[in-house]
Amino acid sequence: RGGSEGCAEAERMLNESGRRETTLYAIFDALRDGPKTNMELTEITPRYSARIYDLRAIGVPVVTERPRRDGLVTYRIATEALQ
Repeated sequence: RGGSEGCAEAERMLNESGRRETTLYAIFDALRDGPKTNMELTEITPRYSARIYDLRAIGVPVVTERPRRDGLVTYRIATEALQ
């Protein structure tokens, strides 16, 4: 399958298996513990950016810090927005 049909199928499978929800919570828990780099989040799931998108979509204020010279990007939850 190709194109959007293949993407829709993959999306359906992720949702049915619960993998998306599991990795969503894992990313959320990691960020609640403090700022994490893209390399640290990749260890949880290679699709960490999609889970960050999902977190933002449900109202979690995830902040992206500017890339460092070494190419790492830091993500954190804006705790001031949660108070």
